[in-house]
Amino acid sequence: MKTPGIAHREIDSNVGLLMGSLGDVDLNILVISPDGDGKSMLDCGTADMAQQIHDVAGVPKRVYVSHSHYDHDGGAGFFSSLGSEIFASQATIALLQTPETALESFFPWRHRVFLEKQQAERFAEEILRQSSTGAYFKPVKRDDGEPIEVIDAPGHVAGMQVFRYRDILFTSDAIQGSGIKGSAYTDSIPQISSFQEYFQTLRKVMSLKNEVMVPGHNYSPASSRVIEGSAIDRFLAASYDTARRILDYAYDALSEDWQSIGTLAAYLLRKFSIGKLYPQCLITAEAAVSHYCGIVLRRSEGGISLYRIP
Repeated sequence: MKTPGIAHREIDSNVGLLMGSLGDVDLNILVISPDGDGKSMLDCGTADMAQQIHDVAGVPKRVYVSHSHYDHDGGAGFFSSLGSEIFASQATIALLQTPETALESFFPWRHRVFLEKQQAERFAEEILRQSSTGAYFKPVKRDDGEPIEVIDAPGHVAGMQVFRYRDILFTSDAIQGSGIKGSAYTDSIPQISSFQEYFQTLRKVMSLKNEVMVPGHNYSPASSRVIEGSAIDRFLAASYDTARRILDYAYDALSEDWQSIGTLAAYLLRKFSIGKLYPQCLITAEAAVSHYCGIVLRRSEGGISLYRIP
């Protein structure tokens, strides 16, 4: 995938926003430079972006990786080779142990049966090529005088963390509004691996009452690299409402008849007027089934699981 350039702008004293893109989707990275403490980078883009990020921002003392997806961890190997310390949660470290574990974190290979073969293989190849995996990740240190506060925020994926510096909260992909809308090609619902944890993270972030929020991508309804003031409240409300609607639609579909993860994902996308099935929505569909695990029935036919709420 071709990587455009990286732009930079200051959003506060000692806080720079690196503005990149992945295809037609915005990609955000923060660089924080507390006086006399060296630079810290929050997320580090893809492997293909790493040199351009370095050209704009230099070598950070520390890199904090929010989670185990290649558009946020991919530059870690490059910066580690230049001497940066790379920090992540223990769950993220486990999910990035090998290229294969990184693939399972972003695109569980069992989901390939619901997609066109070429689409599945192309996405898997991109993950395997772009992910940073290996032993250079270190567990995040807590309460060590570091001015950046690390906050556990699972739901999008296990091990997800957000980062707060003063009144700025970098949420990366932890909270996704109503998905990504209005890009040239991308039209998506939030990617959620655990609805229970996603709602817990939403409540946690709501309680922080930050003045500025920087998401990982251009999530609707803000569709902005920097969200401020009352727009934060609208974004958080949309995040809750969209997740709740996904669960309600999933309940309706599962109550009507047997569904595979693939047919349930397609149903959810239709309810949000999205036409094309894509890999990440299968994770959300599977999480919706898991949310109703206490009442859902399961049967297998060959290698395909079918689900229904009686």
